[in-house]
Amino acid sequence: MVTPSPRLIAVRRGAVDPGSVLAAVVTVLTVCALVSGVVASLPTLQRQALRAAMQEQPVDDVVIEVVSSYDADTAEQQDSGVREMLAPVTAAAAGRVVRVVETVGHEEQAEGAVWSFLAVSGGGAPAAAVAVAGRLPTADGADGADGVVEVAVPVTAADAPPLGTRMTLVSPVDGRRVRTLVVGTWEPAAGSAPAVGQPPGSSLLVADGDLGSVAGRASSVRWRAAPDTDRLRPDELDDLRDAAAAVDQDVAAVAESVGSSLRLENPLVAVVEARARELTAQRLLFLVPALMLLLLGAAAAVMVAAALADNRRPDELLLRSRGADRRQLVGPTALEALVICALGAAVGPPLAAALVRIGGVRPTLEPFAWAAGLVAAAVCWVALVLPVVAGALGGDRGEQLSVERRRRRVLTSLFALVLLMVAFGVVAVVALDGFAEVLADSGAGAVDPLVVAAPSLLLLSAVTVLTLLLLPVLFRVTERAVRTRGVVLALGTRAVSRAPAKAVPLSLVVALVAGGIAFAAVGHASQVAAREARASYDVGADIRVTAPPPSLRAGVADERDELAGLRGVRDVSGVHRELDFIGDAPAELLVADLGGQVGRELVAASGDIGPALGRLLAGDRATDAVPVAVTEQLVDAAALEVGSRFELAIGDAVTTLEVAVVLADVPTVTAGRAGLLVDKAALLAVAPSASTLTTDEWWLSVEPAEVDAVAAALGARPGLAAETVTRAEALRRLAADPGTGGRALSDVMTVTVVGSLLVGIVLLSAVVVLRRRERDEQAAALRAFGASEADITLTLATEYTVTAGGGIVAGTIAGVLTAGVALHATSLGPGGQPLVPAAELNVPWSWMLPLLGLLLAVPMVALQAATRPGARRRLRAGGGRP
Repeated sequence: MVTPSPRLIAVRRGAVDPGSVLAAVVTVLTVCALVSGVVASLPTLQRQALRAAMQEQPVDDVVIEVVSSYDADTAEQQDSGVREMLAPVTAAAAGRVVRVVETVGHEEQAEGAVWSFLAVSGGGAPAAAVAVAGRLPTADGADGADGVVEVAVPVTAADAPPLGTRMTLVSPVDGRRVRTLVVGTWEPAAGSAPAVGQPPGSSLLVADGDLGSVAGRASSVRWRAAPDTDRLRPDELDDLRDAAAAVDQDVAAVAESVGSSLRLENPLVAVVEARARELTAQRLLFLVPALMLLLLGAAAAVMVAAALADNRRPDELLLRSRGADRRQLVGPTALEALVICALGAAVGPPLAAALVRIGGVRPTLEPFAWAAGLVAAAVCWVALVLPVVAGALGGDRGEQLSVERRRRRVLTSLFALVLLMVAFGVVAVVALDGFAEVLADSGAGAVDPLVVAAPSLLLLSAVTVLTLLLLPVLFRVTERAVRTRGVVLALGTRAVSRAPAKAVPLSLVVALVAGGIAFAAVGHASQVAAREARASYDVGADIRVTAPPPSLRAGVADERDELAGLRGVRDVSGVHRELDFIGDAPAELLVADLGGQVGRELVAASGDIGPALGRLLAGDRATDAVPVAVTEQLVDAAALEVGSRFELAIGDAVTTLEVAVVLADVPTVTAGRAGLLVDKAALLAVAPSASTLTTDEWWLSVEPAEVDAVAAALGARPGLAAETVTRAEALRRLAADPGTGGRALSDVMTVTVVGSLLVGIVLLSAVVVLRRRERDEQAAALRAFGASEADITLTLATEYTVTAGGGIVAGTIAGVLTAGVALHATSLGPGGQPLVPAAELNVPWSWMLPLLGLLLAVPMVALQAATRPGARRRLRAGGGRP
């Protein structure tokens, strides 16, 4: 008997059973689009994060500066030698080198003001300096050959002379007079501020050609090499770091060649290394949800493949009866899966670029995107072919065994699988426990695969163990609970509890989907809450104000009155901060006014303070010792406990302190340092000399609608506030910090939630379609006993509800547990270090439960549509099998 070719069989399958092919296509396409969309967004997200992090740096921290004395005779040789030394830095990051020559101060003859001359040159296009008003100076002179030098005043200069002003300046070095004409105001061009630096407000910009007439022997020249932060890419960081580090070794050689001493300032190396570590942390954090989606996609593909294999078992038996070998058994499915997965690899990335959004990021069709889609398609192909290969290799040998031997075989496999999953889970927990250490040693580009895979591996382990051990028991308990509630419910639950070989695999995949949703939802909510807690920790109140230098201060009482008088300010708390040692432990002491609104907000922000706040305040003090709150770190380092007393020099007196409460953290204390919090009124009651303590900063409680207005008012008054930080500003910085993952990680988690939900809905709907033969057999048996069509539909719906519902319960538990374990390892603070205060588990039940309910409800609608008599007739109308 002639067996048709695998190609012909595959074509016939597609024509006879298009529903099965469509289910597989939708599943593979969904997985490829989601994985390629999330992974393809990584380069764009990292570029945005790198740009934001570099722009947050002070302009003097993102440059290499070389300083020398200016010599007009060797100026060209100096310039070429230094530029050659800095060329590798600019080549690595598309940067620019700007030469800035500055003279000593020239005194204005009429007014007595002191001005220095400044010349900015180099760097190529665009210009390093631009005119704000008027124009930039030229070397031609304003009045022909009368020796007048054109100058421009910095836009930041106070009391700047107006355009057209003529000034005569006298050099303090040789008494030379320089006549000038103000032709404009200027500022560094957009994007060139790091290369130019911060020009002094008392400097006058001149053209390069006029340097010879204004520069004296005491003039200095500096070269500033700065990367283009707008175009700097993450993959350029390694080259930039190496080039910047090599400059240190080249300085001496260049100084010798130009015959002058060079002074080098090179903070760029440390900045680049810090950014590289942060981006490594971000890469790890972003790959976790991508791997999670890939795991869910593989599980969904395996489930679809198993349903396809079961649906096509008559075809396999027919081919075996015709003498088909293993290649002919596997060939049609392998060819069909290859076409489907090739379609997914080709269409998935463009579909992701059109539909997937991570915040404001739209994935671009770079090679990285196509590679991610290809990997997802390859995983799906293996998953689709695997059940058929296993069936072809194993055949029906398992059916030859006795019932008892088959039972022992299943139990042995189950026990081995549980042990394997437990081992995987232990490995994953160990990997997560060492996440921070792995990250610290990872360098700029290394990514530890085990660390990336650890959350997915832990989720897989937890879901598998819970499903295999919990669900069979849950199915039997459910059957016993509803057996007296009606025949329909009894039959539906019995079909699940008496056939675990069919119910548990589907529940396992549903549990993975539900676990992915729970993991990403908890991760999203917890990361958002952690950033908000960190912002509150960094600021301590609504607004934190650093006091100005002593020379600008009007007095503590006056400052308090002025701050309290600002519109919207509810309370002002003065804070004294100093570093001391308790035993051998460095500790940061905060003396604050805790009796007002700020103290109450601290209570609201920290549940640890609330029960013991009364003991920190003067009114409830019953001993001569000053009650103090200390951090857990200090308790461990100094062997303290609640009630312990110790002495500390505060102000001019040694004061006895008593531990009233132990806190996890004290707001605004430097991360990694122990902290103490003392109420100032309680301290003054025991040590009156503490009234002389300096108020270093102010914590302001402000009406929410007035925070920006108060911050703007403080920014305009340097005599009242040296630096002003709001909680919203701190939160914005954290959201843009690549070391924490920031807002981008929350957006990726949101996409993971939606993607997991889509995978689950597509999977369950596909299973409804693919298990048509099994469903029809069940329906026929029920009709033989006189069941109505409504009873048949309800029985099947009960079976699916119990199967999928059990998986949702197990998956939600596993997802929340996995998120809790992974949270403290993957929740990072600035610089990629563990977050302070530590992130807390936050489960968003209000929107997570509706999503899980949607996962259960949509396939039920598909089941109801598929079980209608008209729908069954249309599905059967396709013809016979090959």
